[in-house]
Amino acid sequence: MKFTTITLGCKVNIYETEALIDSLCDKGWQYIKNGEYVDVCIINTCTVTATSDQKSRQMIRQARRNNPNAIIVAMGCFVQTHTTDAMEIADIIIGTKDRLRVFDLVNSYLETKKQINHVFSIENYTEYDEMKLDRLMTHTRGFVKIQDGCENFCSYCIIPYVRGKCRSKKPEQVVEEISELVKNGYQEIVLTGIHTGNYGRDLNTDFASLLRKIVKIPNLYRLRISSIEITELTDEVL
Repeated sequence: MKFTTITLGCKVNIYETEALIDSLCDKGWQYIKNGEYVDVCIINTCTVTATSDQKSRQMIRQARRNNPNAIIVAMGCFVQTHTTDAMEIADIIIGTKDRLRVFDLVNSYLETKKQINHVFSIENYTEYDEMKLDRLMTHTRGFVKIQDGCENFCSYCIIPYVRGKCRSKKPEQVVEEISELVKNGYQEIVLTGIHTGNYGRDLNTDFASLLRKIVKIPNLYRLRISSIEITELTDEVL
Protein backbone atom coordinates (compact mmCIF):
# COMPACT_ATOMS: atom_id res chain seq x y z
CA MET A 1 0.00 0.00 0.00
CA LYS A 2 1.29 3.47 -0.90
CA PHE A 3 0.37 6.19 1.58
CA THR A 4 1.03 9.85 2.30
CA THR A 5 0.39 12.10 5.31
CA ILE A 6 -0.60 15.70 6.03
CA THR A 7 0.08 17.10 9.50
CA LEU A 8 -1.44 20.23 11.01
CA GLY A 9 -0.74 21.81 14.37
CA CYS A 10 1.82 21.22 17.09
CA LYS A 11 5.00 19.24 17.58
CA VAL A 12 3.03 16.51 19.33
CA ASN A 13 1.08 15.99 16.11
CA ILE A 14 4.36 15.87 14.18
CA TYR A 15 5.64 13.15 16.49
CA GLU A 16 2.43 11.14 16.28
CA THR A 17 2.43 11.29 12.48
CA GLU A 18 6.07 10.20 12.37
CA ALA A 19 5.34 7.31 14.74
CA LEU A 20 2.47 6.24 12.49
CA ILE A 21 4.66 6.44 9.37
CA ASP A 22 7.29 4.34 11.16
CA SER A 23 4.70 1.75 12.16
CA LEU A 24 3.13 1.48 8.69
CA CYS A 25 6.51 1.19 6.95
CA ASP A 26 7.43 -1.62 9.34
CA LYS A 27 4.24 -3.38 8.23
CA GLY A 28 5.29 -3.15 4.57
CA TRP A 29 3.51 -0.01 3.38
CA GLN A 30 5.41 2.49 1.18
CA TYR A 31 5.55 6.11 2.32
CA ILE A 32 5.20 8.73 -0.45
CA LYS A 33 6.20 12.21 0.70
CA ASN A 34 3.91 14.94 -0.69
CA GLY A 35 2.56 12.34 -3.05
CA GLU A 36 -0.54 11.95 -5.14
CA TYR A 37 -1.80 8.69 -6.63
CA VAL A 38 -1.57 6.89 -3.31
CA ASP A 39 -3.79 4.18 -1.84
CA VAL A 40 -4.22 5.87 1.54
CA CYS A 41 -4.05 9.55 2.52
CA ILE A 42 -3.84 10.32 6.26
CA ILE A 43 -4.58 13.79 7.66
CA ASN A 44 -3.57 14.50 11.27
CA THR A 45 -5.75 17.46 12.26
CA CYS A 46 -5.71 20.36 14.74
CA THR A 47 -8.49 22.20 16.60
CA VAL A 48 -6.74 24.82 18.77
CA THR A 49 -8.48 27.74 17.00
CA ALA A 50 -11.34 28.34 14.57
CA THR A 51 -8.68 28.84 11.89
CA SER A 52 -7.26 25.41 12.72
CA ASP A 53 -10.72 23.89 12.35
CA GLN A 54 -11.20 25.55 8.98
CA LYS A 55 -7.79 24.42 7.74
CA SER A 56 -8.42 20.87 8.93
CA ARG A 57 -11.66 20.74 6.94
CA GLN A 58 -9.89 22.17 3.90
CA MET A 59 -7.04 19.67 4.08
CA ILE A 60 -9.41 16.69 4.33
CA ARG A 61 -11.42 17.97 1.35
CA GLN A 62 -8.25 18.71 -0.60
CA ALA A 63 -6.95 15.21 0.06
CA ARG A 64 -10.22 13.86 -1.33
CA ARG A 65 -9.91 16.01 -4.47
CA ASN A 66 -6.25 15.18 -5.04
CA ASN A 67 -6.69 11.46 -4.41
CA PRO A 68 -10.24 10.58 -5.49
CA ASN A 69 -9.53 6.84 -5.49
CA ALA A 70 -7.63 6.77 -2.19
CA ILE A 71 -8.89 5.83 1.26
CA ILE A 72 -9.06 9.08 3.24
CA VAL A 73 -8.17 8.74 6.92
CA ALA A 74 -8.76 11.78 9.17
CA MET A 75 -7.48 11.64 12.73
CA GLY A 76 -6.54 13.84 15.67
CA CYS A 77 -7.92 16.79 17.59
CA PHE A 78 -10.35 18.23 15.01
CA VAL A 79 -11.85 14.80 14.48
CA GLN A 80 -12.23 14.32 18.24
CA THR A 81 -14.30 17.52 18.56
CA HIS A 82 -15.97 17.67 15.12
CA THR A 83 -16.73 14.02 14.49
CA THR A 84 -19.80 14.69 12.33
CA ASP A 85 -17.93 17.13 10.09
CA ALA A 86 -15.10 14.66 9.58
CA MET A 87 -17.53 11.83 8.81
CA GLU A 88 -18.98 13.86 5.95
CA ILE A 89 -15.63 13.81 4.13
CA ALA A 90 -13.38 10.96 5.28
CA ASP A 91 -13.68 7.20 4.91
CA ILE A 92 -12.09 6.44 8.28
CA ILE A 93 -11.97 8.75 11.28
CA ILE A 94 -9.87 8.33 14.43
CA GLY A 95 -9.77 10.67 17.43
CA THR A 96 -6.84 11.40 19.71
CA LYS A 97 -6.23 7.80 20.73
CA ASP A 98 -5.48 4.61 18.79
CA ARG A 99 -3.70 6.34 15.90
CA LEU A 100 -1.59 3.25 15.33
CA ARG A 101 -4.80 1.32 14.54
CA VAL A 102 -4.76 2.84 11.02
CA PHE A 103 -3.31 -0.36 9.53
CA ASP A 104 -6.07 -2.57 10.96
CA LEU A 105 -8.84 -0.08 10.20
CA VAL A 106 -7.78 0.33 6.57
CA ASN A 107 -7.77 -3.45 6.11
CA SER A 108 -11.22 -3.62 7.68
CA TYR A 109 -12.45 -0.89 5.33
CA LEU A 110 -11.07 -2.76 2.32
CA GLU A 111 -13.08 -5.81 3.36
CA THR A 112 -16.39 -4.11 4.10
CA LYS A 113 -16.22 -0.86 2.08
CA LYS A 114 -18.14 0.72 4.97
CA GLN A 115 -17.19 4.03 6.59
CA ILE A 116 -15.46 3.57 9.97
CA ASN A 117 -15.90 5.83 13.00
CA HIS A 118 -13.16 5.07 15.55
CA VAL A 119 -13.67 8.06 17.87
CA PHE A 120 -14.19 7.49 21.58
CA SER A 121 -14.64 9.67 24.65
CA ILE A 122 -11.30 10.22 26.37
CA GLU A 123 -12.68 12.03 29.40
CA ASN A 124 -11.73 9.22 31.78
CA TYR A 125 -8.95 7.67 29.69
CA THR A 126 -5.83 7.29 31.86
CA GLU A 127 -3.52 5.04 29.81
CA TYR A 128 -0.66 6.49 27.78
CA ASP A 129 -0.89 5.51 24.09
CA GLU A 130 2.43 3.80 23.45
CA MET A 131 4.29 5.13 20.42
CA LYS A 132 7.95 4.82 19.54
CA LEU A 133 10.30 6.22 16.90
CA ASP A 134 13.68 5.08 15.71
CA ARG A 135 13.72 7.13 12.51
CA LEU A 136 11.96 10.16 11.04
CA MET A 137 10.79 10.49 7.45
CA THR A 138 9.84 14.17 7.32
CA HIS A 139 12.13 15.96 9.82
CA THR A 140 15.86 16.15 10.57
CA ARG A 141 15.39 16.71 14.31
CA GLY A 142 14.40 13.83 16.55
CA PHE A 143 10.97 14.40 18.09
CA VAL A 144 10.12 12.41 21.20
CA LYS A 145 6.68 12.63 22.79
CA ILE A 146 6.91 12.15 26.55
CA GLN A 147 3.45 13.19 27.74
CA ASP A 148 -0.16 13.64 26.65
CA GLY A 149 -3.21 15.41 28.06
CA CYS A 150 -3.85 18.52 30.15
CA GLU A 151 -5.99 19.15 33.23
CA ASN A 152 -5.66 22.94 33.57
CA PHE A 153 -9.02 23.71 31.88
CA CYS A 154 -8.13 27.31 31.01
CA SER A 155 -11.27 29.19 30.00
CA TYR A 156 -9.96 29.93 26.48
CA CYS A 157 -8.62 26.45 25.64
CA ILE A 158 -10.31 23.32 24.30
CA ILE A 159 -7.28 21.03 24.62
CA PRO A 160 -8.22 19.29 27.92
CA TYR A 161 -11.48 18.18 26.28
CA VAL A 162 -9.62 16.94 23.21
CA ARG A 163 -6.58 15.29 24.77
CA GLY A 164 -7.97 14.10 28.09
CA LYS A 165 -6.13 13.59 31.39
CA CYS A 166 -2.37 13.86 31.82
CA ARG A 167 -0.53 10.63 30.98
CA SER A 168 3.23 10.14 30.85
CA LYS A 169 5.57 7.78 29.02
CA LYS A 170 7.73 5.75 31.39
CA PRO A 171 11.19 7.31 31.94
CA GLU A 172 13.07 4.19 30.82
CA GLN A 173 11.09 4.15 27.57
CA VAL A 174 11.90 7.81 26.93
CA VAL A 175 15.62 7.20 27.49
CA GLU A 176 15.55 4.09 25.29
CA GLU A 177 13.78 5.92 22.45
CA ILE A 178 16.16 8.90 22.56
CA SER A 179 19.19 6.58 22.72
CA GLU A 180 17.96 4.75 19.62
CA LEU A 181 17.45 8.01 17.71
CA VAL A 182 20.95 9.19 18.69
CA LYS A 183 22.42 5.89 17.48
CA ASN A 184 20.67 6.53 14.16
CA GLY A 185 22.41 9.88 13.78
CA TYR A 186 20.09 12.41 15.43
CA GLN A 187 22.19 14.81 17.50
CA GLU A 188 19.29 17.08 18.46
CA ILE A 189 16.16 15.88 20.26
CA VAL A 190 12.94 17.84 20.84
CA LEU A 191 10.86 16.74 23.84
CA THR A 192 7.17 17.22 23.09
CA GLY A 193 3.99 16.97 25.12
CA ILE A 194 0.67 18.69 25.58
CA HIS A 195 1.63 19.79 29.11
CA THR A 196 5.31 18.92 29.13
CA GLY A 197 6.10 20.39 32.55
CA ASN A 198 3.48 18.13 34.11
CA TYR A 199 5.47 15.08 33.06
CA GLY A 200 5.62 12.26 35.57
CA ARG A 201 2.93 13.36 38.02
CA ASP A 202 0.99 10.18 37.24
CA LEU A 203 4.16 8.08 37.64
CA ASN A 204 5.30 9.54 40.97
CA THR A 205 8.24 11.31 39.34
CA ASP A 206 8.80 14.71 37.68
CA PHE A 207 10.24 16.44 34.64
CA ALA A 208 13.54 17.37 36.32
CA SER A 209 14.22 13.73 37.19
CA LEU A 210 13.64 12.75 33.56
CA LEU A 211 16.00 15.47 32.33
CA ARG A 212 18.75 14.21 34.65
CA LYS A 213 18.53 10.82 32.92
CA ILE A 214 18.35 12.24 29.39
CA VAL A 215 21.40 14.53 29.62
CA LYS A 216 23.56 11.50 30.45
CA ILE A 217 22.88 9.90 27.05
CA PRO A 218 26.16 9.80 25.07
CA ASN A 219 26.40 11.83 21.82
CA LEU A 220 23.22 13.81 22.48
CA TYR A 221 24.42 17.35 21.76
CA ARG A 222 21.25 19.43 21.95
CA LEU A 223 17.96 19.01 23.80
CA ARG A 224 14.94 21.22 23.13
CA ILE A 225 11.84 21.46 25.30
CA SER A 226 8.49 22.44 23.79
CA SER A 227 5.19 23.48 25.38
CA ILE A 228 6.42 24.17 28.89
CA GLU A 229 4.95 26.86 31.13
CA ILE A 230 7.37 29.40 32.58
CA THR A 231 6.07 28.63 36.07
CA GLU A 232 7.34 25.06 35.62
CA LEU A 233 10.95 26.11 35.00
CA THR A 234 11.87 25.22 38.58
CA ASP A 235 15.33 25.31 40.14
CA GLU A 236 15.47 21.52 39.66
CA VAL A 237 14.68 21.80 35.95
CA LEU A 238 17.23 24.58 35.47
